[in-house]
Amino acid sequence: MKKNLRIISAAAAALMTVAPVVATSVSTVMADTPIVIPGGSSSTTPATTSDITVTVPVKNVASLKVGDSVSTVSASLTSNVGTTKFDSSSNSKFGVYDVTDFTSVAEGSVALKADAKPATTFVKGHTYRVYVPSVTLSGLTAGQKYTVNKAQATSDAYGNITSNGTGGPINVASEEITPVDSSLPGYPVVTTGTGTNATTISKATLTPVKTGSSYKVSDIAQQIVDGKNNGSTIYTFGMNITQSASTAKPVASFKSSVEDAVKDALKTAGVTVKDDGTFDAPAAPVNVKVVYTLTNGNSLTLPVTLDFTQQDSSTKSPIFRYGEAGEFLKDNTLTTGVETAAENADWYYTPVGATVNKKTIADQFTAISARGANGDGTGTDGNTLKIPVTADNVDVSKVNTKVAGKYPVSITVANFAGVKTTLTFNIAVGEFGATYKTVKVGAGLSIPVYTINGNTVTKNTGDGSTVADGTQIAIFDKTDANPIIVSGVKYSRVNKSGSDQYVETKYIDGSYVPAASVSKKVMHASYVYDKDHKRVGTKRIASYTDVQVTGDPVALSDGVMAYAIGDNQYVVATNIDGTKLTLKHNAYVYSTSKKHSKKSMKKGSAVTVYGDPYTFKDGKKYYRIGEGKQYIKVANF
Repeated sequence: MKKNLRIISAAAAALMTVAPVVATSVSTVMADTPIVIPGGSSSTTPATTSDITVTVPVKNVASLKVGDSVSTVSASLTSNVGTTKFDSSSNSKFGVYDVTDFTSVAEGSVALKADAKPATTFVKGHTYRVYVPSVTLSGLTAGQKYTVNKAQATSDAYGNITSNGTGGPINVASEEITPVDSSLPGYPVVTTGTGTNATTISKATLTPVKTGSSYKVSDIAQQIVDGKNNGSTIYTFGMNITQSASTAKPVASFKSSVEDAVKDALKTAGVTVKDDGTFDAPAAPVNVKVVYTLTNGNSLTLPVTLDFTQQDSSTKSPIFRYGEAGEFLKDNTLTTGVETAAENADWYYTPVGATVNKKTIADQFTAISARGANGDGTGTDGNTLKIPVTADNVDVSKVNTKVAGKYPVSITVANFAGVKTTLTFNIAVGEFGATYKTVKVGAGLSIPVYTINGNTVTKNTGDGSTVADGTQIAIFDKTDANPIIVSGVKYSRVNKSGSDQYVETKYIDGSYVPAASVSKKVMHASYVYDKDHKRVGTKRIASYTDVQVTGDPVALSDGVMAYAIGDNQYVVATNIDGTKLTLKHNAYVYSTSKKHSKKSMKKGSAVTVYGDPYTFKDGKKYYRIGEGKQYIKVANF
């Protein structure tokens, strides 16, 4: 059974349940239903996941005001796997802290500054988090690898799972708490439309989208927050004035409050929500009371009806159609005839340097939920589906409008059952009737574009200054057959006839042999970046994962060296190869902040360290130096 934790005082910095118990053991289940942890024997509902999420939800964020004591915070400690354990009497750092006191709040890596002190009252203009250090779990399977808050349990921040099925510790922080400041201006509104066409609404109806074969509370809550139906935005939560630093903002817990509202509505409707947050479709619509609150205390209530009765029953993939005639696309691909028609249409071409018009592209296609009620192409077709013009539904991210060529575009549409279909095809940047050659440099790599003025060759810099492997690039003035030669290097003209833009001919005439792909081990959990050193997605590659890299490390736009692992996807090289550093002091090898080797490594020794250092619970930083739990204090280098 989940127990609420109450902040009693910053001075005591102690975590208490509603009953006056100092050492707490909090059940991981979101409902009063026992679960079986793999390897356990006391429960009846199995927990099959190895992904552990430990959170500190705050239940009364919307009621916390500027000037209130932090002792008014009501928080709980929860996990979806295992049983959380926390001893408040031995953790003086527990408490409510200003967000500026945290050195990291990333999942799997929560840490405070060494001199951080817990807050006593909420101050105007400040934001806070509840900090719960040294949380452990019991009821786990000894030796099994768990991912805890997206950190690898047996290798990173969480620690090895012992023979009795316990592990830890891990530090956890709550969502942000912005106390209510009634002096801030602003009132919440819900609108439909944009600009001068925007109008306020007082209620809404949504058709929930399935997650797999069932529905999930968190996904429906996100759908309510986003105001989307079948991918299209039908309403938006906002304010009656332009938001600035001196105006109110939405409370940070809005989505979690919507999740609670969905659970309450389902419970009222007699619908059972499982431990993993999923449930089966109700027979009738469910009414959710959504409360949208600002940090000045002003709020509104939006009644949202979840209508499960309007679902398209088809589990087949939606079917795309092209053009005014609505020609069905077999296997959702452009047939030769359709592709030829597209290449002769104006919409297919974007001028060099112009912006791709996603709406114009989407307007060429329509879709239906399924072809033929009988499942064999006969019978009544399914419902007509909208193709929303969003980054998720019309993806033009691979189109380089700086260089003439053919680039892939993807359009995605979902039916009401949540089944998606993606149509991928090329569009062209540049002129009609160009000659195209395929760039061959190696998977995940790119070639530079040069400006040539006389015998001066200058490598272009900035966005769009490179061309990715596999791109069909447009070549002009037959310079592929008769290249321009400067200092012995052959170049071919791109973009248009007579331009001063070129690429090296060897990458398009087949004379260059790309580097082979090899397997390397990621030694430090790593994000994936693009060539501009911006994250690709949010997931990290776990430590000790083998990845295929192409060629030697290359410099990203900011000079950081990285390995190519895919199309415009890179991993920082120091997370794979490490960096050699020389010890300035004799140094022990640590497995935890309290456990180290008996013999020390000698001053002057060269040691390979991997990635950025970790902050252990003693507040000190450590470098990883090998597989498993091998770390050396940063201060020794």
